[in-house]
Amino acid sequence: MCGIFGLIDLEREITPEKTAIVEKGTALLKHRGPDGSAVLTTGQVCLGHRRLSIVDVAGGMQPMWSTDRRGVIAYNGEVYNFEAIEREMLGKGRTFSTRSDTEGVLNAYLTWGADAVCRLRGMFAFAAVDFERQEVLLARDRLGKKPLFYTVKDGALVWSSELEPLYQTVGPFEMEVESLDAYLAWQYVPAPRTIYKGVRSLPPGHLITVDLKTRRID
Repeated sequence: MCGIFGLIDLEREITPEKTAIVEKGTALLKHRGPDGSAVLTTGQVCLGHRRLSIVDVAGGMQPMWSTDRRGVIAYNGEVYNFEAIEREMLGKGRTFSTRSDTEGVLNAYLTWGADAVCRLRGMFAFAAVDFERQEVLLARDRLGKKPLFYTVKDGALVWSSELEPLYQTVGPFEMEVESLDAYLAWQYVPAPRTIYKGVRSLPPGHLITVDLKTRRID
């Protein structure tokens, strides 16, 4: 189990104040990843990661750049077929410097774009940036094993593996009455709703793409 927290400023490059938001949110996820922590700011994007080391303990630190510096990723999960995906991408000219499935997921995205998610077999939630396409992808696995929550506030898209870091960094948020009704009836809040107004859970098997040039969120 790892934790991710990140922010895209839809209007300008990341300021120190926005970096501080990601640093605080990432620190609040320490219990999900006690083995390492890092925050990376580049252009309009700031990525934070808390790591639980499982695969490639020495080489799998995140956020992780591709070897050609075209893309970067913060990833939580495990992809079981990453070695087969890597063999296919090696034939397409992609290169690898680690034995981590994280690098496999990043290179898959740089090779196939958002369609790469259909090729991944496993449990995951991640945020990846392709600077050549000027695009950011947020993705969650088909069964929703790995959580991902997000909100748009003050001109920024902010996401987290858990609700509480969002509340403590860009909140507070009002409670959503319809979500409370759902919880009292079913003992959970179905996605994409959460207990808070303006905060959503990315449903299982869904994606968010952000065009950094047009600021469009799909």
